Amino acid sequence: MSVLFPKVNKPREWDFRPRYYDPEKEKLQKLRERHARARAEYERQQREAAGDNAEAEGAEVTERYSTSLHRGSFREARDMAQQMRSKSQHRSKMLFWLALLAIVAVVYWLLR
Repeated sequence: MSVLFPKVNKPREWDFRPRYYDPEKEKLQKLRERHARARAEYERQQREAAGDNAEAEGAEVTERYSTSLHRGSFREARDMAQQMRSKSQHRSKMLFWLALLAIVAVVYWLLR
């Protein structure tokens, strides 16, 4: 009987459990980060106005190297890398065709 009707496996079920996402919490967190950046910028300007440049430069360095991980940052980095890769590939193809054209022109000129 198994020769006429072979066993057919059932398809696997999709078992995906999404993470909890709270858009209000995300908005609040972005607002707090923007507020902190604005406050730091305001304080830096106040220190510069007071003439304390050494502290302002130190604050600038720590502010510049703060982490910028946020929702979608890995996707943005991947897209940026893909754009750079496509630009590089386009440039490489153009150089190949220009070199081939130059070689053909030189060979044509020599065989005339």
